Amino acid sequence: MEEKSIALFFTQGSSDKEYRVQLTQEADGWHVYAQNGRRGKALKSAEKSTGGMDYAAAEKLYDKTVKSKTSKGYTEDQTGAAFSGGENAGRKTDFEPMLLTAISHEEAIARSGRRFAQQKHDGERRGILSGPDGIQFANRKGLEVGVRETILADVQKLAMDLPEGFVLDSEDMGDHVVVFDVISHPLVVKGETTFAKRAKVLEALASYVETAGLTAIKVDVPIPEDVFFATREPSMREAGAEGYVLIEADSVYLAGRQPTACKMKYVESCTARVKARNGVKSSVRLEMLDGDDWIEVGNVTVPQGVEQFPEAGNLIEVEYLYAYEGGSLFQPVFKGPRTDVDEEACRLRTLKFKKTDDEVAAMAP
Repeated sequence: MEEKSIALFFTQGSSDKEYRVQLTQEADGWHVYAQNGRRGKALKSAEKSTGGMDYAAAEKLYDKTVKSKTSKGYTEDQTGAAFSGGENAGRKTDFEPMLLTAISHEEAIARSGRRFAQQKHDGERRGILSGPDGIQFANRKGLEVGVRETILADVQKLAMDLPEGFVLDSEDMGDHVVVFDVISHPLVVKGETTFAKRAKVLEALASYVETAGLTAIKVDVPIPEDVFFATREPSMREAGAEGYVLIEADSVYLAGRQPTACKMKYVESCTARVKARNGVKSSVRLEMLDGDDWIEVGNVTVPQGVEQFPEAGNLIEVEYLYAYEGGSLFQPVFKGPRTDVDEEACRLRTLKFKKTDDEVAAMAP
């Protein structure tokens, strides 16, 4: 049993509203409170509960209160941009994403084969499903989530021209999605169509999106790796991109981690669990799973202005340059909470460890 709180926002036209909800424990039991009003002004307070309640009943009321607002477009995004689909949040969908295998730039160059390359985008994984059940958006776990209304509107337009249905893989960047793969489509058979053919579908989709003026949808069209490394990768690195993706031309889309689909990140990131706060300092101790054991992997500073300071047991995303053997992260940077994964994502083996000069030399072609 734990206390909860959330801040929601809604901005549309002349409206700029704020709504806050708390689940708190008092001497006579659990209470649910809410405050609402115009952002930046004094908020009106009200108790949603009727005196002290048992935890299960109070949590149910808390969830119902939050859902009543998210279903109307309120979001935790402080821009307050209206969201749609919040009323179905958490419902299981058919989205089962393919996961990428992490490699170094040296490994990427050393490997040979016919591959296509794309930029790696630093958003949140988002499956886009259109079919008999309407349009759904799913997170990395395959659970339905809400998106901004502008994104939904553009996907609805796309669905009108593809009534047979489709499933797209994308990154939600906040005000738009970047589509980087096609799982199913009138021209794509799930688990059978090669990436070389899916790349052609992405190229056609990009052309349609541009012609139709769908500004909330962008498409990353794959290009052959030799062209990518010769023309795009150097400028992408210079511009501070997160990294790139390499996918074998003859591979098919399969759920789970695949050796035929690789990612190279200029700055690495991992999911770690907060072990404890470092006294009164603005930093926390991190730990990751090695087998069944939790191993400490150093500390990370939590920047000022973070709305909710991470607590013990919370999962957070951390950027780092590399890890030393034993798990210590070099130059870690706090990126934010992770609520779309579970503790299995905190595996120590997901870290990119610093290679010796001999190891790098051995990878050369």
